[in-house]
Amino acid sequence: CDGVEPNRTVLMQLPQAYGITNQLLLFANLVKRACAGKANVAAPFLPDMRNAGVVADLAELLDINFANDALAANRFSQMCLDTPSDLDCRETRIVPVRCIQEMGLQTQVMQVTMFPKNFEVLSILNFNEPPFADVPARGTYNAAHVNLDADWLIWMCKPAEFWVRWKDNGIDQEQMNSLVGPEGEHADFVRDIAIPAVLDAMKLAFMDYNLPLYVCTSLGKVSNVTRWILTELTQAVLQEGLALKVVVLP
Repeated sequence: CDGVEPNRTVLMQLPQAYGITNQLLLFANLVKRACAGKANVAAPFLPDMRNAGVVADLAELLDINFANDALAANRFSQMCLDTPSDLDCRETRIVPVRCIQEMGLQTQVMQVTMFPKNFEVLSILNFNEPPFADVPARGTYNAAHVNLDADWLIWMCKPAEFWVRWKDNGIDQEQMNSLVGPEGEHADFVRDIAIPAVLDAMKLAFMDYNLPLYVCTSLGKVSNVTRWILTELTQAVLQEGLALKVVVLP
């Protein structure tokens, strides 16, 4: 807790049942809110969206010195954005959650949304341990986070109570297969809409198609029911000539 100012309010978000990527987007917006209010920020989060009993501290997983140095230097104006941020983050710091109790810090718990998506904030978030050992430390490559797994499909295609049932482990393997399996209710949506949308995004985002593509995804890991989506997406990427090879991160 060295360097934490005891008289500075800490904005903190409650952990929510989202995947880690969406929780990071929530945190990015919280950081911007903190910059605007010249406050500090803390972030408990859920490593596993289906296990609310395990709450981690984002500050303990991040290279907090790198992040706070970036805030102190107000580096957002150097990000590759159409319009540089006009916020001044020089007085904002990321604070470990444990410091709140240890130092008796004043907190304001907030619920923030993911929109707008402040991607530039994510550039200061370096993890202490690289989450993917298979990604080369140096080199040029494209990367994609592919969010076409069962939870996303159920959220997009079914009433909200179905997603709640999935989160609470209330949908068995047979039901899952009937919903998101290769011949399931939403297979046409995946093939006709979702995969083409991912390919279109890659065409817009990638500057060089003659590079390896590293894919971060839960497809085929949480459940084998959705492994077919990863297989067909990989085949489509190569058929479209969007990558030299596709490497799916473990």
